[in-house]
Amino acid sequence: MTVYDNTASSRQLAAHWLTATGVLMSASSIHRCLLHRVLRARVPLNRIPLMANHRRLHLQWAHEYRAWQADWPQVVFSDESRFNLWNHDGRIRVRRYANERCLPECAIERHSGLTPGIMVWAAILYHGRSNLLRKLMQDNARPQVAKNVRDFCSAQHMELLPWPVYSPDMSPIEHVWDLDGRCLARVPSPAASKDELLLRIQEIWNSLPQTDIQNLFDSCHVV
Repeated sequence: MTVYDNTASSRQLAAHWLTATGVLMSASSIHRCLLHRVLRARVPLNRIPLMANHRRLHLQWAHEYRAWQADWPQVVFSDESRFNLWNHDGRIRVRRYANERCLPECAIERHSGLTPGIMVWAAILYHGRSNLLRKLMQDNARPQVAKNVRDFCSAQHMELLPWPVYSPDMSPIEHVWDLDGRCLARVPSPAASKDELLLRIQEIWNSLPQTDIQNLFDSCHVV
């Protein structure tokens, strides 16, 4: 039998097997067979749906800057991120091997929902980080390319890095958000309010080892 749905549970796989072969096999037997092959059910990779033009621009950017040599300790990465009061993934898991996390069939595309949560902003440097701030403005502006922001950067002699759209995983700070999210998920009880959630995120942000951030900067040197 060919497994055509990586999100199928052991019970569903047992039903598929019965339909395809006429042989009854229990869900627990299916589960043991999968574990024997080290094919475990894992949390799927969530990614933003990309159009063909987005992929083309990403590839074009990679070709243009793959040999770019930058003084990474002088670069500042800033970004905003959303944290929800509770996490919920619908208990969806995908069966895959350890090195298959980024395969298209092992990822689930989803857009950000409007679940209760907060937006925060911060910046990372090789030898430090900014304070983590709660983002108050909720509008459709594009702050990264707003004229007043570009004028300010120009006045401060700050050079802006070219960046393709819909490419969050290319910025080291996105992986810092991931580290924060994992630490937050290990807290046994959910935050009772948005203010409490902010305090938890700030505590995690402040306690994150600087060496973890430096390792992300150092990975930018890999071509």
